[in-house]
Amino acid sequence: LASASDPQAAVDALRRIESLGRDSLAELRTLLDVLRDDEADLAPQPTLSDVPELCSRMRELGLPVQLRTDGDTRALPPGVQLTGFRVVQEGLTNVLKHAGTVATDVVIDHSADGLVVQISSAPGAGHPGEELPGSSRGLPGLRERVQALGGSLSTDRRADGGFVIRAELPAGQDAAGKLL
Repeated sequence: LASASDPQAAVDALRRIESLGRDSLAELRTLLDVLRDDEADLAPQPTLSDVPELCSRMRELGLPVQLRTDGDTRALPPGVQLTGFRVVQEGLTNVLKHAGTVATDVVIDHSADGLVVQISSAPGAGHPGEELPGSSRGLPGLRERVQALGGSLSTDRRADGGFVIRAELPAGQDAAGKLL
């Protein structure tokens, strides 16, 4: 009945309910991750400021990765920071696993609407889609993490055989405080 008498109040209430549901889901995922890992690392979660170090470690492994940051690097909600880092981490890990040590670009673009993170690799000697050891949570888990913040994740093969992972994350109220 609130929707008939005050539609905006109903919309606001539904947004609060959605936000609470996302918060609860994020807390549950964090708890499940801790329970799955007997030796859970309780150190602070990584942020976008940790991406240069991640790229440096990948270079030490032989991956020629270039990092570019565009836009105003304003403060972003913790969930966006962590998810942006995880997108880069998963993207670079996938390049090493599936393509090998090929030229790779990481672009982190801060815009007025949010954050765009893109990892683009040259074609490699690997075999796309081959089964490799791992948690099997990689890209599907990353997609869920990004969508939980109201963002989107796309993965595409480039015309030259390389690969692109692109995440678009909102930085507004909907993403505030989400820890996934």
